[in-house]
Amino acid sequence: MSQADAENLSNVSFVTSWNGDNSGVSVLLFYGVKLSNLELFQSDRRGHFEEVAFSPPDPNRLFHADKSERLDLDAFTGFSANGLGPWRDGRTATFVAGEAKELTGRVNYFFATFNVTVADRRASVKGVRPVGKLTEQQANAFIDKWGRRYFEHKD
Repeated sequence: MSQADAENLSNVSFVTSWNGDNSGVSVLLFYGVKLSNLELFQSDRRGHFEEVAFSPPDPNRLFHADKSERLDLDAFTGFSANGLGPWRDGRTATFVAGEAKELTGRVNYFFATFNVTVADRRASVKGVRPVGKLTEQQANAFIDKWGRRYFEHKD
């Protein structure tokens, strides 16, 4: 997120997941009413945290990539449904890219799980797994199984 965008945020809260030695942290940043970003930070030699940029996969596009029906999902209203996960090791964080879209009067959730490995301040996205198009009940079951604490901030 750019500095200009960060300065104009409102209604901000976040969830974090730290690696074992506290040298890396993944952050789920909530802002506005229905938006969130996935971010990753790694400490430098001085102990200061620096953002490690990466591009999460687009779960909507992954789900529809091999389908004959091609919906322009950007035309539908929706909200972010991102989540974090535990660190696999000191350099690899797990994430869930999530998007909810209202289609035909119902909210459908699209999720993709993935890993981000950091080496020399560069991120590499690997292990992308589309979860699919889920109903609200199925999405809640997925979130419960994954770990609700990785999706929701505490007030």
